[in-house]
Amino acid sequence: MIPQFFTLCRISALVIVCLSMTFTKKPILTISMTGFESNEGSVVIRVFTSSEGFPRDETKVYKRYSAPIIRRESNINIQDLLPGTYAITVFHDEDNDGEIDKNWIGMPSEAMGASNYLELERPVFEKAKFTLISDQVHHLDIVVDTIF
Repeated sequence: MIPQFFTLCRISALVIVCLSMTFTKKPILTISMTGFESNEGSVVIRVFTSSEGFPRDETKVYKRYSAPIIRRESNINIQDLLPGTYAITVFHDEDNDGEIDKNWIGMPSEAMGASNYLELERPVFEKAKFTLISDQVHHLDIVVDTIF
C-alpha cells in the first residue's frame, strides 16, 4: 500500500509540474527599428544576458534573430525568451553576410543601434538592459545610425 502511495505522489507531482509549464506564458518582446538608409539586406538582432562581451562579441550572444527591412524600417516579435534581464544590439546587415562590416580603421560601416539608446555613443550593458516579465509584452524602439 505504501509503495503505491509514493508512486501516486510522484505521478501527481509530475502532472502538476507539466500543467504549470503549460499555463505559464513567456513574455513577448516587440522591437520596432527605424533609421535604415535602404531596404537592402536585413537587420540582425543580438540578445545579450550580461555585460560580458556586450555590445560586439559574437561569442557572447545569447540569441540571434534576423528580420527584413521594409520601407526603411523593421519590426519583430520575439516570443521564445524566458523572463529575465537582457540587452539588445542590432545592425543593418546590408550584404547579408551575418557580420558587421568595418571600415579601414576598424569602425563599423553598417548602421547599428541598441536597446535604450537614442544618442550616438558606445552602449554599455547597464544602460541598455531591460527586464522581461512572464505574461507581459515589452516594447523597444531602436534607431540605427552609422556613427555608433
